Amino acid sequence: ESEKLKKRFDFVIIDTPPKIDSDLRPALRVADLVLVPVASSHVDLWATEGVLDLARREKAEVLLVLNRTRPNTRLGAEVAEKAEQLGAVVATTQIANRVTYAETLGQGLGAIERSRSGPAVAEMAALTDEVLGRMG
Repeated sequence: ESEKLKKRFDFVIIDTPPKIDSDLRPALRVADLVLVPVASSHVDLWATEGVLDLARREKAEVLLVLNRTRPNTRLGAEVAEKAEQLGAVVATTQIANRVTYAETLGQGLGAIERSRSGPAVAEMAALTDEVLGRMG
């Protein structure tokens, strides 16, 4: 089904469970870019190693996005460094730990649907630009 969607649309976003299973492999095969959100913790990074390995085997381009970050912390820098050591390309854009993301998710909205300005909107715009830039 993903092949059909890819032929009909310029962009297809497939949200998969954060684990390795049979549903993930077909999505990796057709993906132009795989975004892997990782919370800024070593445990969350370790949990993504299997996904990164599977993506590598499927020859899928991966962009790891640090999520729920706290700016200018040693932990965030360490997690980004370890991710690069795993062979992952780490996005320049980081998504901070903001209340607005949880609130808007509970309302069925995205952060940019709630407000047209502010730090969360700027983060989403920067991530969008980075993703589109990687896709050519």
